[in-house]
Amino acid sequence: MNFTQEEKHLQRAETLIAKWECADAMVWKHQRSHQGIVLRLSKEEQEGCLLLYLGDVSWYTGPLRWKNAALEATRIHSADSDSKYLLKDETAGLVVRFAVLEAHQMTEKYPK
Repeated sequence: MNFTQEEKHLQRAETLIAKWECADAMVWKHQRSHQGIVLRLSKEEQEGCLLLYLGDVSWYTGPLRWKNAALEATRIHSADSDSKYLLKDETAGLVVRFAVLEAHQMTEKYPK
């Protein structure tokens, strides 16, 4: 089975997000020039953190910081925008539509 690059990025992100379920989440960085957002997930009892880079964001609604994150990432096909992904946390009221997804497990709790 051949996966597209987007499917590989989504699969990796889903795997890492599952490891960080119920973490504290926050918008770690916002890049206006690239319309990018970096979400940081961390747990007090766990080393490191998870950084999710969401690029070419076309829609963001929800909190900037919340506890007990229950993120769900899915691929979408949107005729009205270039968005390829949807990230949701229904309990927190988070909805993000974006085109670029990268997930990075970090060993540092507060990476630069």
